[in-house]
Amino acid sequence: MSNSNFCDAKVKKNDEFYTQISDVENELRHYTELLSGKTILCNCNDGEDSAFWRCLSVNFIALGLKRLIAVKYGAAACGYVLEIESVNGILLSRKKLLRGNGDFRSSESIEYLRQADIVITNPPFTLFREYISLLNSMKKKYLVIGNMNALTFAEVFPFIKDNKMWLGRNSVKGFICPDGATKNFGNIVWFTNLKKTNRGNKLILSERYSSAAYPHFDNYEGINVDRVAHIPNNYFGVMGVPISYISKHDPMRFEIIGITGQRNYEAAVQPIKEYVNPIQHNENGRCCAEGKANDNATLVLQNKPYNRVYYTADNADGYLISKYSRVLIRRIAA
Repeated sequence: MSNSNFCDAKVKKNDEFYTQISDVENELRHYTELLSGKTILCNCNDGEDSAFWRCLSVNFIALGLKRLIAVKYGAAACGYVLEIESVNGILLSRKKLLRGNGDFRSSESIEYLRQADIVITNPPFTLFREYISLLNSMKKKYLVIGNMNALTFAEVFPFIKDNKMWLGRNSVKGFICPDGATKNFGNIVWFTNLKKTNRGNKLILSERYSSAAYPHFDNYEGINVDRVAHIPNNYFGVMGVPISYISKHDPMRFEIIGITGQRNYEAAVQPIKEYVNPIQHNENGRCCAEGKANDNATLVLQNKPYNRVYYTADNADGYLISKYSRVLIRRIAA
């Protein structure tokens, strides 16, 4: 499914998308035993109408929560906080106005973050880098919604690589807009560091390696695998797989080596070849001097490709096809 709606939101700085309660319930049911006795914070909340607040407050006793806090963002310094707390078996509820607007970066909101054991929320799409960095810097446990493309961020991928963060069980396809309409997205997932023995469906591998089906990258070590389902079960070298692989990652069977197409952080793998004077050839026949051939992993074709963008370079022995960011993985020998 296309994620063009997400891209539109990013361009327009529109973060007004509200999570459906069914999506919250479907994901939370996998972590219920981890919530007992904990203080839960929803610090990017929409008040009483939030699916997170509704789901967690209704099930406060069943989940055995100690305290539930929701910070409502409001423009013009009109944020507020909702709280439910269990004191000697008695539930106490309160609503408190904030001095500021309840932005997750504000001193008031950060003070509530300090008090929380686990954060469960849907942070603003356009501020995901800053948001996840805050949670990790404060060493918080979390279950939050974000775009799968955030896997490539310097603020995210190193934690994925080191097995300190992973994807949740489900994807989130639809959000409620302020006008009540439902807007569908692609590649929206849950990011979490809540420990689970079983992270999801086991990756079943049935394909066999052949050099024809799995060409080597020209500028990175490893073979190209276009689909997660096509990972060969008999190859133990480096493989470049789509970022969607992370939703199936099994650290007992595979190690994550790094990621292509990124050069600004340690977990990124540097290319083994730089192209000299790369030229981009567009579908309409026009050419332009572009360095984008050096941005991602590339494959070399001997025959000129048609109806797609390709590259040539002084030190390329053929025509170059650029592949989107690949996660580089390797099988762990049995």
